[in-house]
Amino acid sequence: MGMLISTAITILLTPYLLKHLGSERYGIYSLAFSVLHYLVLLEFGMRGAVARFAAKYIQADDPQSLSGVVSVAMMFSVLLGSLSILLSYGIGYVALDFFNVSSNYRTQTLVLFVAMGVNLAFSLLSYSLSGVLIGSQRYDLENVKIILTGLINASLVVLFFSLGWVSLSSWAAAMVLASLVGQIYLFITARFLQPKLRIGFSKIRLEILKEMLGFGGWNVFLQVATLVTSSVNPIIIGRILGSAVVPFYSIPYMLVTRLQSGISGLTSTLMPYASAALNTGDKTMLAHLLKKGTYTAALLLFPLGGCLMVMCKDLFRVWLPQEFEPYWFVFAILMTAYFGTITQTTSYYILLGGGEIKGLSIVYLAESLVIIILSIVLMKNYAFGVYGAAAALAIPRFLSTCLFQPWYTCRQVGIRFGTYMLESYLQPALCTIPSLILAGLLLYFFPPGSLFVWILEYVLALVPFAILGVAGVYSLPILNNLPAYLADYIRKKQDLKNC
Repeated sequence: MGMLISTAITILLTPYLLKHLGSERYGIYSLAFSVLHYLVLLEFGMRGAVARFAAKYIQADDPQSLSGVVSVAMMFSVLLGSLSILLSYGIGYVALDFFNVSSNYRTQTLVLFVAMGVNLAFSLLSYSLSGVLIGSQRYDLENVKIILTGLINASLVVLFFSLGWVSLSSWAAAMVLASLVGQIYLFITARFLQPKLRIGFSKIRLEILKEMLGFGGWNVFLQVATLVTSSVNPIIIGRILGSAVVPFYSIPYMLVTRLQSGISGLTSTLMPYASAALNTGDKTMLAHLLKKGTYTAALLLFPLGGCLMVMCKDLFRVWLPQEFEPYWFVFAILMTAYFGTITQTTSYYILLGGGEIKGLSIVYLAESLVIIILSIVLMKNYAFGVYGAAAALAIPRFLSTCLFQPWYTCRQVGIRFGTYMLESYLQPALCTIPSLILAGLLLYFFPPGSLFVWILEYVLALVPFAILGVAGVYSLPILNNLPAYLADYIRKKQDLKNC
């Protein structure tokens, strides 16, 4: 429900905002989000550390240590949240000239930057409390918060615009008010789940602080790479091509992130189990979580993402203004890498919860540098524009998350890379083919004339995949054993070659 409602809000609100604000102001928002997103690094990896160690101490029924973890996180959050508000004002002031913002929108832009700084301060505070929900394995309550803030934010935007306050400032006000409500909800919920939780300086213990900073230090590299992946291209596009061009990249990428957030929300539930397996040294459990988690993620993503990729051109035609239609190809370029990236969120959370992240952090950091260099080269020297930005992101992403990350995780948990890939991906890929064929036939014979018709055809395209699931095809012995047969065949051929 969290995924569906958030996606519905995004789909309905995006054309509404484009219509009322125009491409330039929507682009300014995308740029502000991309620039200030880097301030998340101020939390120094505490988000992942809180989730990991909260799960550890909740499982151990140690409320004293849990209080220490949350108190450390809250201390950092208050200090760094205050700093983020000041930095957002300074960055916003510089951004006015850096992105050549029109004189009509300069005040609105500065207000938006400051409001985003306030929103970031709330986000930093929420990490410590969200960690309690995640550690308690109450993802239902975490998603209630996502749904609540999303609905309040969208409702306030529509209300303000309807009253005539059509501005980036009104969008910013809606965002801050929704975040404040979410923060209050998290505080009440965390105290309800863990009644013995106490927050204060007296609860901070040096050994817990060292433990969290030690993990958070390496986690920062992962955060840098994630931020570059999500934010650097809009910044480069805004600087080289102008803020009005940014939506042609940010909207296709937003569709990718909607898919990613849904699968990530599912696979993130594995992190507490991975943390528990780490404490007991149970690598068999880690291997089981990796295989089943990746298989489940692929079983969801392949039909959802595959049908969306086939039908994306028509979606842009009926959903967005006419000038956006050619940029469906940006989504197609990005998804070539993200079919692997999104399904590998399983391995990411298993490493975060119960594995070694140093090697992954270094590779991700190198990947972020390659993305920056490649984006500038393709856009500036070869004039590929937005398409070049998408390719600059997709190529390094494919190498790091589709190849290196699963191989690295297999080494951590002690399973064969080839066997893992076949068992995780072959069956979902085969069962997706009928839906892809139906999606193409529906578009060819019944081109959608509205967003409602497109959604209906998209749902119909998923029916063959659903029927296969209801019929129990996913559990047939021939499909379940096919990856093992192929892996055994490949292994025997390799052994014969070695002989």
